[in-house]
Formats: sequence, structure tokens, C-alpha cells
Amino acid sequence: SSSSSNDWKAKLKVPPKDNRIKTSDVTSTRGTDFEEFCLKRELLMGIFEQGWEKPSPIQEAAIPVALLGIDILARAKNGTGKTGAYTIPLLQKINVNNNAIQALVVVPTRELAMQTSNICMELGRHMGIRVMVTTGGTNLKDDIMRIYENVHVVVATPGRILDLVEKKVCLTPYTLPHRNRVFHDFRKGLCRNLVCSDLFTRGIDIQAVNVVINFDFPKMAETYLHRIGRSGRFGHLGIAINLITYEDRDLLHKIEAELNTTIKPIPKVIDPTLYVAEAQTENADNN
Repeated sequence: SSSSSNDWKAKLKVPPKDNRIKTSDVTSTRGTDFEEFCLKRELLMGIFEQGWEKPSPIQEAAIPVALLGIDILARAKNGTGKTGAYTIPLLQKINVNNNAIQALVVVPTRELAMQTSNICMELGRHMGIRVMVTTGGTNLKDDIMRIYENVHVVVATPGRILDLVEKKVCLTPYTLPHRNRVFHDFRKGLCRNLVCSDLFTRGIDIQAVNVVINFDFPKMAETYLHRIGRSGRFGHLGIAINLITYEDRDLLHKIEAELNTTIKPIPKVIDPTLYVAEAQTENADNN
């Protein structure tokens, strides 16, 4: 019966439903469900326990094509589900009985590698898939030993891939454990504010981030997009505040022109529904 076939859903540890307002960047879909992709139940369990209710547009378009084994070149806005668009079909195709590396994910930074490997592990937690992350700044010999411990998925940065190919040894910088702990605490909500460099601007996905403050105004439009894209993840609203000096005026106009947008002065009162989840819920109840 349909009720018994859905019993497994009732046993899932699903996070509280996210009632924040979402934009059309993630809601303009055909209404596809993850179950329509004919994914393994263990993978569906991981997806739903992440709180992912329905595929975003990029996931809806990419997942069925990737499952057919067709090469894909895809582009989508920051925070609209690109990581899920490739990790879901990647995990679906893993044969856990084959104790060999079956997927290599290449990402540009250590922080993004950590995040991507974490998502792979969480999505595949019921599948028995073993994921390894290797980046510059960790002991190369240890990584080589871990590779031979029956790993299915490797997430790595380009430099570390070259290290593994050339078999060079890399020393561990003393700052790495401190940086990893801060990133972990911020992701888990143990600290509410994070001061960071541009290392965190590419692809880092922490959906609770709702405000980004640019202490120094970026010199390139691409950097500006990546920075402000840390807020308003997965179609949610967010705000970016830029601290501008007189010397920044040319950069400001340049980036406005390149992005075809207007960066407005900070109003005296900022609408809390733009970045406060409780205000959005209260506003929805009143309407």
C-alpha cells in the first residue's frame, strides 16, 4: 500500500521546515519531486534529512541528464543548488561494493572542498559511501595512505591533485586547525559573526547567513558577486552592506555598470523582512 511504502519517510530525522520567503531563482520549476529521478531510497533519505524538499531549477535540469551519463556544462546563480545538482547523480552512480575511487570532485579552495565533502557524506550517510577530502596544507603521506583505504569519492583542490600525481610532501601549516574549527563553529551556529577573507567567497554555502558586510569594497565585479552571494542562499532573501570611501567611487560605478545594477545608499530603516526569518514569518501570518 502507499502508506506502507512511505513508512520510511516517517522515520527520517528531518530538520524543521524552512518557512523563509524564497525567490523565483529556486521556485521556478516544473514541480518535479526528487523521487521522480528514480534514486536509491538510501540517497533519498539523505536528501530529505538535509531538508531539501524539492529540486531547484538547476537540479531539475541537470540531475536527469547526469544520470544518463551525459557530459554537462551548467551555470546557475550563487546559492541555487549547484552542488546538489552534481553530487546527487554522482552518489547515485557509486557502487559501494567496488572498493575503488569512482568519482573525483575538483574545487578551487580548501574551504569549499571541506564543505563539498561534508555534503557528500551527509547525502550518502545511509549508503555506506566513503568520502575523502584532500587539500593543500594537510600531510601528503597521510592522504596517500587514506586513498588506499577503499575510498569511493575524493574531493580535492587542483594543487593537491598535482601533489598526489608528483608524490611531493607538503608540511601542515599551524593555522589550519584553528581555521577549520572557526568554520565549523560558524556553520553550526555556535558563533553568529565571521570575519574572513575572499577564501570564503567562492561556493561556501551556509544557508543561515543573511547579512554580508564588505569592509573593503572589492575591485572586481566577480569578487563582489561571490562575496554578496554568501547571503540569500537557495533563493532566500539577504542584504549586503558596503563600506565605501571617497576613493572607492570609481570602483562602485564600474561594478554597477558591469552588473547592470544599482547599489543604493543605506536607508535610515532597513526592512527586517529582507533578512530576519522571524519578521518574514510574522509578516506572512499578518497577511
